[in-house]
Amino acid sequence: MYISQGQIIDENCQHVDNLMTLGSFINLLFLFTNEIYSTVMKRQFLITNNLKLTITNINRVIDNVTDYYTALRFGYDLGKPFPDFQGLMKVALERCHRGEMPKTYLETFNCMDGDQLIKYASHFVHSCVDIDVNVAPIFPINTNRLEAGNILFVYRLNDEVLFRGTKASRTSIDDLLHSSYQVYLSSIIVLLIVISFLYMFVFIICSKIEKKLKFTLKLLLSSAKTAIQNSFVLSVLSGHFARSSVDSSMRDDAFYDNLVDNLPNVIIVTQNSKIISANKAANELFNDDKLVGQTISDLFSSFSPESEAKMKNLFDTTVKTAMVNVRNNNNTTDKQYLQITRLSHVNNDNISVFRITNNTQIYLYNKLILEERSKSDKLLSSILPSSLVPRVQSGETNISFSVPTCAVSFIDIVEFTPWCSSNSAQVVTGVLNDIFSNFDAIVKELQYMERIKCIGDCYMSYCGVFSDVPNALTFARNIVDFGLRAIDAIKNINETRETNLRVRVGIHIGGPVVAGVIGVGKPTFEIFGPSISFAQQMEHSGVPMRVHVSRAIYELIYGGNYKIEERGEIQIKQGKVVTYLVDKI
Repeated sequence: MYISQGQIIDENCQHVDNLMTLGSFINLLFLFTNEIYSTVMKRQFLITNNLKLTITNINRVIDNVTDYYTALRFGYDLGKPFPDFQGLMKVALERCHRGEMPKTYLETFNCMDGDQLIKYASHFVHSCVDIDVNVAPIFPINTNRLEAGNILFVYRLNDEVLFRGTKASRTSIDDLLHSSYQVYLSSIIVLLIVISFLYMFVFIICSKIEKKLKFTLKLLLSSAKTAIQNSFVLSVLSGHFARSSVDSSMRDDAFYDNLVDNLPNVIIVTQNSKIISANKAANELFNDDKLVGQTISDLFSSFSPESEAKMKNLFDTTVKTAMVNVRNNNNTTDKQYLQITRLSHVNNDNISVFRITNNTQIYLYNKLILEERSKSDKLLSSILPSSLVPRVQSGETNISFSVPTCAVSFIDIVEFTPWCSSNSAQVVTGVLNDIFSNFDAIVKELQYMERIKCIGDCYMSYCGVFSDVPNALTFARNIVDFGLRAIDAIKNINETRETNLRVRVGIHIGGPVVAGVIGVGKPTFEIFGPSISFAQQMEHSGVPMRVHVSRAIYELIYGGNYKIEERGEIQIKQGKVVTYLVDKI
């Protein structure tokens, strides 16, 4: 299709080229003529004074006009003549009145065909150039020639001949292209119809295959014990593929009775609250082969229901369906948690159908999941503050906030490295475990206290980060009490373990403090701010077995039940500060 259309365009574009180029040269010829007149009359509209060059250009343009008109009319080496040139000339002469003598330029030009117009155009230009230019210095210019040139070039040659020829050429190309479209369009439509039928055929075949595959998958997923009760399946497995006898046997009462009797769920049918039918699963659940004739309420008397109201609905004949979860206290552990559902109730015969499902495994699985979840929550709570655990579990990744003030303490074991080197790993870890366990127990007893982390033998804690209302006095007293009780705990451990460990306790209060959870895989809770560094300096410069506090702590606990000793001015990273030592009274 593209090759044939390309050939059509290649054969016809030469005519468009000849027509458009011829029109351009004719317009240029008319422009040069007007330029000469304007120059002679000293009314130039173009900036040029070289008449000789303009005349030379006119001669070149006349030659080009002649060449392109000849190519249009007669063709050339590789090109064909315009296909309907005679028709074009005939249309151009429609305005000619041959029986009358022409009186105006327009009437004269209307009776000239293309050959005459092109030849006269050359003669007209030469007459303008050769006569008017030479006589201009002596005689006035005849401007009527410009009017004749306008009619000749603009109206007759461009509008009547070239424009119509271009329009006819475009129409011819469009018709040829559209005619080729019809052939290929028919082929495309036929091809699309064939493809549509093929697609529908493939779709139908795939649907049938999918239906058979789904049926096969259902058979594979069904209970083997139930499947082999089906006479049709047994016939297929035995190699008997006849369908007539098998189909009729599948629909008799014996088949459905056998099906219900072998269902994994308990099915009990009652009439007037008396059991009239029970399948094998019911006999196995209640360990009783003589359920028929018993009262359904007596059978369920050993059950502990989740709700007495739901249990009453189970026997209410005005309620169509009811369901209750119960626990069977008189059965083994794998048959304790049951779900009883009354499926239907027929008022005329007062018949009810009860289905009992053994959900013990599901209950035990859910219980195990809850226990593991509880362990996970407990472990996470030991790493993070309890108030942040739900946010971390929900997947929140950016957990951060700021508090106006909080108290921070650092407790470090004095000369821990030499002591660690002189004892076994079991002794070191055992003593550290006792120390930090005692510290954790003290933290839990004090309000607003939390442990941040342990870095080696250093125990870091804070007070007041998660307080709803900032209370600096309470924060300061609680954290000082923690430091004093921590020293007492060390003394007790020394007596129990027969060691001589000592600790330094440094405490400071201030703010603001930035806090947040860092990390996703192994999240940790951290606090940042100048107050933390200040508290750490209090610990570094502290006195063993004494609580070393800053001036801010001193101002808050002064007047309380503490023995406070001014240590004096010491040098830390933040500069020289006055600190205090706190003991119990």
